[in-house]
This record gives sequence, structure tokens and C-alpha cells, in this order.
Amino acid sequence: MDFEAAKAYILHRLEHELDTRLVYHSYSHTVDVFQATCELSIRENIGEEDQRLVETAALYHDAGMLIAYENHEENSIKMAADILRKFNYTSNQIGVVCDLIRCTKLPQLASATRGNILCDADLDYLGRDDFFVNSFRLKLEWQFFHLPPPHPSTPQNLHSSVIQWNGSGLPVYVPLFHQQNGSPKQIIHDRN
Repeated sequence: MDFEAAKAYILHRLEHELDTRLVYHSYSHTVDVFQATCELSIRENIGEEDQRLVETAALYHDAGMLIAYENHEENSIKMAADILRKFNYTSNQIGVVCDLIRCTKLPQLASATRGNILCDADLDYLGRDDFFVNSFRLKLEWQFFHLPPPHPSTPQNLHSSVIQWNGSGLPVYVPLFHQQNGSPKQIIHDRN
């Protein structure tokens, strides 16, 4: 398998061909998921080939966005199957990558270490400082494409207000959107 060539190919396409309305499922998201996948694979101490396959799935998991927003996971699987043959991936390796991509469809249903790594990497932002920024980007993307949140248990107004959503009274930092003199502004919700 020529991992480096497969990586360069899809990253080039994502960087230059994705719809500009994809403010969450962007080139940056794919790179972010790839980096988180690399870190988690090392922590989980999976074998070298398994790591390359999970990394490949991370790179191709949203490639279907080049075709259509809805059911993009299935389009990603078809693209990966077609493209990876050109980079000398075996049928078995392609099957593993496609199964891993399928795990990322919400609600995520990973059942083994490789799938868990990819699913955790795909939602890695949920536990990071840029959570609110990424959540806002996702909400905007849904609005651009006139889509409701993708899972029935997700409230329609999930991201309507950082203050309402936080609701805990804890400080919330959103550095890209709330800046005062170049430094993050602290937003505090007062319950009184």
C-alpha cells in the first residue's frame, strides 16, 4: 500500500474541491481527525498496518462530501474503494478501511479498537477547548444545507445560545468569536 500517495491525493482534493459552505466538514476537519487518529493509535499501541488502515480511514471518512452532504459516509466508502486500488491497497485492506468509515455514521457503532479510535478521533473536538467554535461551525453548516441535526435525539436548538447551552454557570471561552483587545473574553452565566 502506498499510504503517502493515497494521503496526498485525498488531501489535495479536499483542500481544492470541497464546497466552501462546508465550514465544519472541511479540509481542516479531516487533518484534525487524522492527527487525533495518529495520537490515539500510538496510545492504543496497535500494529503498524492497523495504524495505517485507521489513518487511511480518517483521511477518507468525509471524502464523500465531495459528492453530496447526505449519506456522505456511503459516498466516502465508494470513493475509498475506487481510489485506494490505485494506490496498491489490497482488497482486504480496502474492506477494513470501508468498514471503519462506516463506523463514523451517526450514531457511531464501533465495536473494535480500530473503529473506536476513528470514532473517538472524529468527535475529538467534544472534549477540547475549541468545542464551542466547532459546534457553531457544525450548526452553520446544517443551516447552509437546510438540514436538521442528523440524529433525532439532538435538540433542534442545540447551539442556539452558548449561555443557555452551557447553563452550568461555569466560564465559557470562545476565543475565535469573543475577543477583547486580542485576548479571549470570559463569558460567565449568572443564574441569579
